Amino acid sequence: MNKILCLGNATWDQTFTVVAEQLRASKSYASNFTVNGGGVAATAAVAISDCGGDVDFIGRIGNDMIGKQIISELISHGVNMGQNLVYDHAQSSIATIILSEDHSSQIYVFNDPAMPKETSSLFNLELQGVSAVVADLTWFEGAKVLFERAKSLGIPTFIRVSFYNDSILDLLRLADFAVFNHPALLSMTSDINHKRALSKARKKIGGNQIVTLGSRGCAWLYQDNYASLDAKKVNEIDCTGAGDIFIGILAMCIGRGDDFEIAIKKASEIASLSCEFIGSRQLKNIDNIKELVM
Repeated sequence: MNKILCLGNATWDQTFTVVAEQLRASKSYASNFTVNGGGVAATAAVAISDCGGDVDFIGRIGNDMIGKQIISELISHGVNMGQNLVYDHAQSSIATIILSEDHSSQIYVFNDPAMPKETSSLFNLELQGVSAVVADLTWFEGAKVLFERAKSLGIPTFIRVSFYNDSILDLLRLADFAVFNHPALLSMTSDINHKRALSKARKKIGGNQIVTLGSRGCAWLYQDNYASLDAKKVNEIDCTGAGDIFIGILAMCIGRGDDFEIAIKKASEIASLSCEFIGSRQLKNIDNIKELVM
């Protein structure tokens, strides 16, 4: 069985497309508006499911209108939600994305600081048949518990590193694969050279390091071997969530036994294709998406 567990954040994303001139005005008018689900771990889970994988999402969601939308949307993509945690006295996460005509974006996320951090439900979570665990940094305590349990069972662990400070070092050291965005890797290593930066990250946390570089592709240090890969050329519209899709597909492929270089090429291609749409939930609209991951 090839089931993936994704633990972390799920948001409800509001994307406003605006031109630069409007951003300078006291009141800005959007040329387009979309809403869909988001969040690192949730986006990874949807990508896995849309590409034919079996995936459970484990997150903390408020018992509110936004939370109901988030859960309904994830279920509509075939994500298993039986282990998800819902709290009455907390607000669900929401994000506003300002997308400009040059395809760059600013993202404003609200994660309720009152969201409970307890992890008791994770200690009895059934991990039999799980082939990989993916987490983000939003529920540090939960990710640490799940990674410790996964590693004791030989299940590979994947962490999406979207920011860096020394407080997350213990969690990163539990990851078999740390997938950085470029700002996080730079913050950790103070080195703009990807090869040197990945090597410095290896010395700090061990495991295997990958950095996603947007339209420039990705680079990695896997079992002491450095390599890089150019991104697939696409009609880029919106790259929001592409790195999250990347880690989801990478975990899915490695979890089922694919060679690392085959897995990372598939992850990079699917992440690139996602940039042809606004929002991070459009993979199911690509006719041959499941065949591309096989």
